[in-house]
Amino acid sequence: GTMSQRFHSRKAKVRGFVTPVEWDKDNKIARIAICTEAEDIFYVDDEVGLDCLRHALRAYVVVKGFYFVDDKGEKHLELRSIKLH
Repeated sequence: GTMSQRFHSRKAKVRGFVTPVEWDKDNKIARIAICTEAEDIFYVDDEVGLDCLRHALRAYVVVKGFYFVDDKGEKHLELRSIKLH
């Protein structure tokens, strides 16, 4: 469950491009990926993170936060700070 995932989360500083990857039925962005130059992908799907990144679509950002890897091997990022470049 979520508790164990939170427990395994690691600190990260991620630099990359903000790319929307999923929309909900109202055509609102439901999931955003931050794609790094090393072709690493960090997914943001919580409300707070999405709100922060919605105005930075396709921008290059430096974000700090915590991430955990789910059972599919996907990295989920919880934002703490964001800088636009």
